[in-house]
Amino acid sequence: MPLEQITTEMDVQEPTPKGMVRTEMGKLVTKKKAAADQKAFVDAMQAEYMDRLKRKAALKLKSMKSSK
Repeated sequence: MPLEQITTEMDVQEPTPKGMVRTEMGKLVTKKKAAADQKAFVDAMQAEYMDRLKRKAALKLKSMKSSK
């Protein structure tokens, strides 16, 4: 099979309908759903970052207490 005949779904994209966006995987979702997914992702990353800071501070405090 010649290389020119091989196409994927991503190669032949149709224009997105009004109010819809494509995800990184090419799936059509509403703009509202995409914004909610993005917000959930950002919130999860912020929570993980803050948890790391709290654990780091707790370890530092614990080492300060044990050195006395």
